[in-house]
Amino acid sequence: MPNCNPGVSICIPCYSDPVGLKKTVDSLFACRDMLKHGSFHLVVGLNDCSFQKTDILSKEMLASRLRPKFYRTRRFLEYDESIKFLVSKVKTEFCIFIGCGELVLPSLFDALLEFPKMKVDFGVIPVCSPKARNSARAKFPKPCWERAIPGVFNKVLSGHVFRTSSLRFIQEPRPFCAMQWAHVEMALTVQGNSSTISMIYSMPEIIRIDNGEGWWTQPDIYQQYITYCDLLVVYNHRFKKLTYVVDELRKAYSIRLALMILQARKNNLKEVPLFFSNWIKKNCRWVVWRFVLRIALMMPKAVASILMAMANWLLRKLN
Repeated sequence: MPNCNPGVSICIPCYSDPVGLKKTVDSLFACRDMLKHGSFHLVVGLNDCSFQKTDILSKEMLASRLRPKFYRTRRFLEYDESIKFLVSKVKTEFCIFIGCGELVLPSLFDALLEFPKMKVDFGVIPVCSPKARNSARAKFPKPCWERAIPGVFNKVLSGHVFRTSSLRFIQEPRPFCAMQWAHVEMALTVQGNSSTISMIYSMPEIIRIDNGEGWWTQPDIYQQYITYCDLLVVYNHRFKKLTYVVDELRKAYSIRLALMILQARKNNLKEVPLFFSNWIKKNCRWVVWRFVLRIALMMPKAVASILMAMANWLLRKLN
């Protein structure tokens, strides 16, 4: 990893999404304070992309103080490798990751400007949907960094802020336990190894445009969900102080698991019941909940579809 200079790199990994990348970059350049300050850098990883940086950036953007840098991979990289590739290009003391296609609010500048003053290794800027933006911002008239529960993280890539030197571990041959969860593993590993506290910003400054996306609402990805649960188990054992992981794991074993089972039944995946049955028997120790999940495994497709719609509606209300 390069020697770090003072400043913050805004890192955006991109795979074949010029439209989403342009939206994110445009939202960054709309923040005039950030452009004037000069301590911020834009680092974009083009993972097997055919378009050019001139398709995204105007001449004014290329000449701005944000100093945009585009790095192109030689071949397609899986998610975890693409994140490692992008981190290797960071030369500033701090870095924040933002998902391609998501929008940043102008006040992100204030959050990033204050973070280095915290003298910590990790921070989280929560991500919200456009619908939740107004209500979320109304709660905190004066945004600030606050102490976070050990182990806090965003399920999505966006909003994770690191001291770059704390990411040296990803140079190891096998730095991650699971596949395609690099951003969560980075967040948990840094917090688990750091002697400093973690911080969370009191207002979301990043907007996730499509609120319907995410691992808990996509059909046919139950195996990825199981991997996520297993990953939390590993980090719960590895780093005992990550109390938030315990709460996240408890939530993962409850309504999220039931929702994944209903998704599988809705899509008539007949091989799923035995797979889930064995996994439930091994991991779910609460007898009543185990009974509920087994009932869900036997649910007819039509009933599963109805309950699936109800569950998604409930999750939208809760989130």
